[in-house]
Parts: sequence; C-alpha cells; structure tokens
Amino acid sequence: MMNNDNQSNNALRWVVIRKCPGCGCRDGEAYGRLSATRYKFGNEYIRLPDQDISLIRCTNCSLIYKTIVPSRIYLTQIFSRQANNAWSDKYNFVSEKKLFQNLTGKNNFDLLDVGASNGGLLKSCSDLGGRRSGLDIIKYPDLDNYISAEFIHGLIDDLELEWSNRPYEIVALFDVLEHAYKPYQAFQNLYNLVKDDGYAVIETGDADSAWPKKYGISNWWYVNLFEHHIFWTEKSLRFMADKIGFEIIHFARKTNKACTLQSGILHLKNLWKVGLYKLSPKGYRRVAKTIGIRGIQPWCLFSKNHLLAVLSKAKSKS
Repeated sequence: MMNNDNQSNNALRWVVIRKCPGCGCRDGEAYGRLSATRYKFGNEYIRLPDQDISLIRCTNCSLIYKTIVPSRIYLTQIFSRQANNAWSDKYNFVSEKKLFQNLTGKNNFDLLDVGASNGGLLKSCSDLGGRRSGLDIIKYPDLDNYISAEFIHGLIDDLELEWSNRPYEIVALFDVLEHAYKPYQAFQNLYNLVKDDGYAVIETGDADSAWPKKYGISNWWYVNLFEHHIFWTEKSLRFMADKIGFEIIHFARKTNKACTLQSGILHLKNLWKVGLYKLSPKGYRRVAKTIGIRGIQPWCLFSKNHLLAVLSKAKSKS
C-alpha cells in the first residue's frame, strides 16, 4: 500500500486528465497504454505514476491526449535541472528563415519564437531587421545573445501572459504545441501575439503518420516523451485554427528536423535499429533493454512524421 508521503508526491507531480484538453469533449477512443516504463529527459530518468497512462483520441476534434501528465511545477523543476542537456543547438533553421522571408516579402519583420530554448531560431534570423523576442518556461543562458526586444516568461497556454502587447508579424512554434496543457488557451494567446495580416508558423508531430498507424500510437517514440502531453492531427489543427479565427494557408507533412542533425555513422546505426524494429518490434525491445538503447522505438529517418502549418490572421476578432 502506498504511504501518505508517496501519495502526496504523486499528487504534486502528476495531473489526471478526464476530458479532451482541446475542446472539452468527454467522448474518446482508447488507444492503449503508454509503452514506456519510465521517462527520460536530458540525463534524468523519471519514474512514471503508479496508475497506467492511457492515450485517448477525442471523437469531436481528433486531438490525442495522455490521461496523466506531469504538473506544471514538476515540469518546470525537471526543465530547470536539465536545461543544458535536453536539446541541441546545432540545427541551422535555414529553411525556416527563408519561409519567414517569403511570407512577409521582406528582410525586416518582427519575430517571436515560442519555445525559444537556447535561441537557435533567433540566431539564424539575427542578421535581419525587426524585433527578435522569445517565449519559454525558463530563460536559457545563451538567449540574451539573440533577443533584441522582450523575453516572455511562461508557457504559450498560460492564462495571463505578461508581454509588451505589441504583436508580431511572425510567431513561430516549432515542436511546441505537443507540450501544451490547454490548447484552446494556447491558440487564443497565439491569436493575440500575431499582428493583423501576420502569420503563425507551427510544426508538431503528426499522430496520423505511418509509424503510429502501423505499430500503434502507444508505441510511438514521440508519445513516450516526458514533455509531450498532446498529439495533433491535420483535423485537430484545422479544428482549433477555425475555432479561434485563423486561416490555414499552407499545410505539409515533413520529416523531423532533428533527423538532419545525425552524422553518417548515426544514420547507419539508426537504419540498423529501424530494420530490427520492422523485423520484430518485440525483439527490438528485448535487444534495447539488454544493450541500453534509449526508448522503445527508433526514429525512422524517412518517415514524414511531422506537420507544418502556416496560419494567417486576416483581421482582429470582433
């Protein structure tokens, strides 16, 4: 039997989700239990709650969500401890910079990077004109080198963000929306942050992509991450954009940008993992457990497992 201290710790660390965090619907299709036996974030292993974590797909908006997620306080504690170990800053954001220039038609535009981390995206655009700002749950040490305007402390779905109230021509959310606790609030904040005739550029995992469809979403490496709470489909993104007042003017499926960071040797190693997993998922997990391969499923380098959407804000809501 769990003692009172453990029960109290669990209550502080984990939050039970009983309805769709996107639309509030209580009807959903069960997609099995999370396959991971523990989380890993940076260099830290995190014990899962005693209750199983299930995945539910909302029948109304098609958003997929976990039934138990870490509390905001617990998440912030882990992020603060592992800030320098969790993400790489090697990605160059060249294609994203070009996209921003094409959207605005100029080299002088105001940019807000939501989930700015250590400033990789802002760094790539530092030779262009305009305000450069970041939003994140913690302020990474290198971020001041690339911010020319404001740092907004918090999460994109905070009820009250403290910021300048000067909207941006481009608001970027690359690998951010899967972290949201309150997607509707996130999109409301996003609408306020974008200027009239400005754009929100979103990239996130595609829950309807090939690997989760073939092997089951509960086995997908992407859902077995500590910091990922909800999982988007084309339908759920369009549902939320329409509900808030955005128009999706571009939509595409693409590979995860992290895959481009791998060297030739790592590519070959990953191909070996993918081949073993395709041959026998159970065999892969046994081998992984034996030799210490991280995760229960490898990345597939050729899988288009992410969504890229450009949202246009034509005019303010009445």
